[in-house]
Amino acid sequence: MPVCLSLSCRPSPSRNALLTLIAALILFVAGCEKTRKSPEPKDAAPELESQEIVATTSAYTETGDLDAIRKRGYIRFANVTGGYPEMLPRDSIINQRTRFLANEFAKRLGVKPTWIIARSPQAAIDMIEAGEADIVADYITLSLAQGDAVTLSVPLTQTYRALLSTTDGPDVSNINKLKGSTIYLWEGTAHLQFGKQLQKDYPEAFARIQIDPTPGDDTDHFLDQMASYPNAVTIGSLALANEVASYRSDLKIGQKVGDEINVSWAVREASPDLLNRLNTFLTRQLIQDTADRAPNWRAIKKSGVIRFATYNKATSYFIWRGALMGFDYELAKLFADEHHLQLNVIVVPTHEPLTKWVAEGLADFAGASTTITTKRKAEGVDFTNTHFESGIRVISSENDSPIETLADLNGRTLTVRAHSIYIDTAKQLRERGIDVKVEEAPEEVSQAQIINGVAEGKYDATLEDTHRVEIRAAYNPNLRVGIQVEEPLPQGWMVIRGNRSLLRRLNRFVKKYKNDPEADAIFKRYFQPNDALFKKATAKIKPGEPLSPFDELVKDAAQTHDFDWRMIVAQMWAESSFNPKAVSSTGAQGLMQVMPGTARDMGFPPPVFEPERGIDAGVKYLNWVRDRFEENLPATERLWFTLASYNAGFGHVRDARRLATKLGLDSDKWFDNVEVAIRKLSEPRYFEKARYGFVHGDEPVAYVRKISHLYQSYTQITSGDVSWHPPMKTPHHWFVSLFKQSVQFCQYGCSTPSTDALPPHQPVGN
Repeated sequence: MPVCLSLSCRPSPSRNALLTLIAALILFVAGCEKTRKSPEPKDAAPELESQEIVATTSAYTETGDLDAIRKRGYIRFANVTGGYPEMLPRDSIINQRTRFLANEFAKRLGVKPTWIIARSPQAAIDMIEAGEADIVADYITLSLAQGDAVTLSVPLTQTYRALLSTTDGPDVSNINKLKGSTIYLWEGTAHLQFGKQLQKDYPEAFARIQIDPTPGDDTDHFLDQMASYPNAVTIGSLALANEVASYRSDLKIGQKVGDEINVSWAVREASPDLLNRLNTFLTRQLIQDTADRAPNWRAIKKSGVIRFATYNKATSYFIWRGALMGFDYELAKLFADEHHLQLNVIVVPTHEPLTKWVAEGLADFAGASTTITTKRKAEGVDFTNTHFESGIRVISSENDSPIETLADLNGRTLTVRAHSIYIDTAKQLRERGIDVKVEEAPEEVSQAQIINGVAEGKYDATLEDTHRVEIRAAYNPNLRVGIQVEEPLPQGWMVIRGNRSLLRRLNRFVKKYKNDPEADAIFKRYFQPNDALFKKATAKIKPGEPLSPFDELVKDAAQTHDFDWRMIVAQMWAESSFNPKAVSSTGAQGLMQVMPGTARDMGFPPPVFEPERGIDAGVKYLNWVRDRFEENLPATERLWFTLASYNAGFGHVRDARRLATKLGLDSDKWFDNVEVAIRKLSEPRYFEKARYGFVHGDEPVAYVRKISHLYQSYTQITSGDVSWHPPMKTPHHWFVSLFKQSVQFCQYGCSTPSTDALPPHQPVGN
């Protein structure tokens, strides 16, 4: 039987939910949109997701051995995530290399990899036995139980079970110290039977077993629930517990319990040639722990892994719609791929300097759009040649007078981050005779907090790198970009001092890609705002006329998945402005702006520029996202969460709901609650404790509001054709006045009615 080593095993998403949409929503008319006027498909941005085929089911049945696989030209890997990250990888070799090794193995065989998403480890085994997959490639262990016609590969690694608790829980360093504790376990996991046996072996330590029946894969929710029980502990994989501890400081990892567990892949017993070839490959490829190895090039090539340290932030490294992204990450990945190395990304806490991690040998190279300075060089590192140059600009509030000249700084206050290069820049302004007050923020205050503080009026002004200010202002209309106060400074990567072998190769890479169109496209993706965001366009709403050129296609897809077709049209306008050839800077395609990898998952191999395929792929994915939320959520709240997840990713919304609870907000309500929390996930003090890390929270907030506004206006002029409508109550006087307001430009330069139409404390969407 398969044993899932995570704290939980994921069940399949429910498919039987019927979302009934309320026709009368207290919203105001809008035509906000985020146009993505695209080039032709051939000019699309490089895809940031996998180039492999990903599917939920196999396209054929095959129980043959290696010869049959080669004849077909495909090898099918069963995996519960389809090879996509289920959390932001912060320093995990195991999870990152599973997909890397599998795809490399397929390459060695001369076949194409296909990833089949399994509902659970047992489902993956069933696929192998039924001929629906060829290899189970996942972070699981398998016992050779009678009846399972599978064979284990050589172990990829070993791990243990460990006692786990939270900050306020009991001491789990020694099982003999526990007295009358509760073992908190998840229903349906392999740890359940182990926990029951542990209670029998240590009756004084464990007084009872508490089983959490909640279905799902939300480890954070499970740990939060466990913390509500006094004197409670649980059992989990040591390897995955270490991953959770990388973002949860309240997790205590205690004594190992039980025997060592091998982590392996599996193939059918009837495929001995495949197994032998797989074992030979894995034996040659498997690496030892890289933590203590030297950072020189020979050691790197021998290990097969290169370690890159960076920060989890908007321009360097983050997860978005299931794809790992970031300027520094993408360039580092290109370098690793060029040398056939696996990239191990190490996320450094924002309050710690990257130089420390490199100088102490904890990473091979590092960078986060880092300015090359003499001070940093003195900390034990050498820098590469310049990637690009960036100056320093003033950024202030849109509500204050602009700072367009140095004279405008007189009488103003610059609040700058502690220990940053901005301190010296600000002091130099004073030395030049400018009457500007300089305040150094407390050490615990991040740059993101300072920027947000400026937007909120807490601080007067601050300094920011030129390549970031436009992006900052694009996401927050309350910010104003001011004068440049520092000439462009060189940016680069760093290595430990004296590491000439690695530095030489990095410099060759920088020289090669500095003027390369691909590298230029990557730079623009992260440092230049998308002009389409600011295009002044409105949705045409005329009674008696179609809402879009694709109404009939939308109605068919919406009916299949129980959505109000008018909401889908509103979303389609927000995504693409009804342009079927739209391509985003991240590679999203078509009317519904579906990522190519997601389209594959839904059974629509890209491209999806043909209107019917693009709509069907997007609506099917929207339905899949909706099914990941609890069925007992109010229908409208479930819709807002679904739309936010479509835009930013389900994981970020899950993080935001958990944060909302901690902030005393309602985790089951989007407007004025979870939307508040997701905005805070752009600040290190919050996103460093979140499973999925950093997110531009302003984007899903604006996205949901834009769609809700336009959807409401559509409901006023068309029939919904949905399964059920609640009776419409008599509207309040202010609701009637919504359609009498003059038009003004909204956040992204699009047409909306005045928000004065809404009474105080009456948020849109309630």
